[in-house]
Amino acid sequence: MSEEKAIRAQDLILRNKRSLVRSGLFVCLPAFLIGCATVNPEPFVKYKTAVQEAQSGIDAALSVNYNWTRSGFIEDFSRDPGSRFSTLVIQQGAGYDWKIPTAPIYLDIKQTRSALAELNKAFTDYAGLLVRLSGGDLVSIAKFDQLAQDLNRNSADALKAVKLSVPAGGVALFSTAASEAARLYIENKRQGYLAGAITANQSNIQGYADLCISLIQTIRGTTKSYYNDRVAPIAEAWAATTGDKRMKNTEAILNLNEQFADVMLVLQELETTYRALPQAHADLAGAIEQPQGDFDGIQKLYSSAKRLQNLYDELKKAAGK
Repeated sequence: MSEEKAIRAQDLILRNKRSLVRSGLFVCLPAFLIGCATVNPEPFVKYKTAVQEAQSGIDAALSVNYNWTRSGFIEDFSRDPGSRFSTLVIQQGAGYDWKIPTAPIYLDIKQTRSALAELNKAFTDYAGLLVRLSGGDLVSIAKFDQLAQDLNRNSADALKAVKLSVPAGGVALFSTAASEAARLYIENKRQGYLAGAITANQSNIQGYADLCISLIQTIRGTTKSYYNDRVAPIAEAWAATTGDKRMKNTEAILNLNEQFADVMLVLQELETTYRALPQAHADLAGAIEQPQGDFDGIQKLYSSAKRLQNLYDELKKAAGK
């Protein structure tokens, strides 16, 4: 039977199911027709775990950027004879409003870090909702609609805050077509609808991954720039001393080098993770249709995420030096 005919047959069964029950004629239908067997949640759990590790990795890399730029600002501002203390004093407004006359760049990084945390949390929530749907712990349609709306709104707000260039249509974590398929799955408990929801959302996941890769490459460039800014004063201090007095600055450059190398490793693995994200997402639909299949995309994503966890643990240790 062709896929199109199978779908039509399944839809016919579902339309007549209630009348059969009311008439007492319905006892059971073969699982291969109605597709009500439980979905294996393991691939979905692995997917969510990988997404969470990616979120932690970006936060760890931006923490180093924040610390470097803040330290660099303090040194540059203190050395510049033209610096005015008044430009650092907060100007208070009405209610909770306030501003700094000349906001240091590290505050922009702090804002970016916060916005990215919200964006990645929204995607983690999306992955978590897929886990919930796959596990059979289904929410009501009304609850799903609210969750989907919240996910899309939170991701849109985060993208605006981080000032990323996004497609004209935006990047919704749940497309209209995917949401409709998810509602059908919740109502009818038919696996094909969940697979359809994932497939319908594939282009959105690709868009999200592309944005994150672009951001990672931007962070890579700024990290290199900030490293050069931090090296200059250390080099000057080292050149101005001799003998044992150079030990402090020698240690300083070695610590800086370790942090830089660790950030580069984290960012490189993050890019690997986000490049694997779309294929792993597509594999989730395949895992529903063929539970015993070998889905390399999910395993690659999960393995990358575990490597990432070890890398950002090392980065946090180096950043504490």
